[in-house]
Amino acid sequence: MMITDARGKKAYDKIPDIVRAMETYQRNHDLLLEAVRTLGTFADEDVKSRTVISKADGVRWILSGMRTYARSDTLLAQSCLTLMYLARDAENKKRIAKEGGIAAVLRAMESHKTSEGVQEQGCGALSYLANDNVENQKRIAKEGGIAAILRAMESHKMSEGVQEKGCWALKNLSCRSEENEKRIAKEGGIAAILRAMESHKTSEGVQKQGCGALVNFAGEAENKKRITNE
Repeated sequence: MMITDARGKKAYDKIPDIVRAMETYQRNHDLLLEAVRTLGTFADEDVKSRTVISKADGVRWILSGMRTYARSDTLLAQSCLTLMYLARDAENKKRIAKEGGIAAVLRAMESHKTSEGVQEQGCGALSYLANDNVENQKRIAKEGGIAAILRAMESHKMSEGVQEKGCWALKNLSCRSEENEKRIAKEGGIAAILRAMESHKTSEGVQKQGCGALVNFAGEAENKKRITNE
C-alpha cells in the first residue's frame, strides 16, 4: 500500500497523495486508519510536515473520519494522537479548533469512556490544543473539557498514560487562566492530580506533570489550602 510504504520510507512528499486517498476512500476504515497513523508519524517526526498536512486539508479529513467511524475506538484514539502532534504548531491549534476539532475530541471521549486509548490520546490532544492558546483554553472549558479530563482520570486510575496526560492537560488549561484554575479546583482537579501522583509514585511523567499543574494552582490562597489539606 502506498500509505504504509510512504511511512516506512519517511516519504514526506507523499502527504498530498495520502490526504487525497483519505478523501477518495473515506468509507474504507482500514485505509483511513493507516493514513491517519502515517500523518501522525510524519507530524511527530518532521516539523515542516505539520504545515504541509494542514495545507493539504489533512485536518478536515481526519475530523471527517472521526465522524464517519465514531464507533471505532482504534481510529478515534489514533486520530486524537495525530491531532496532538499537529497541534504542536501554533497555526494548527487555531485551525483544528476552527474546524471543530475540540468538539470532535470531546465527542470521542464521551462515546468511549471505557477506552484507555481514546481517553489517553484525547487528553493529550486537549493538552496541546490548550498550550499557549487562550481562546482554546476558554473553548475547551466551555465545551466540557475539564469534566471530560477529570472523568478520564477517575475511570482509568491505574493507567499511567491517562494520568500523565490528564495532569498535563489540566496544567495547560490552568496556565495563566485564573478562570480555568478556579473551575478545575472547584470540580476536584487538585484532588485528582494528587491521587494520580500518589498512585504512580514511580512514574516520572506523572510526577512531572502533576507538579507542574500544582504550581499553577498554588498561587491562589484557597488552592494552597486544598493542596496542603488533601
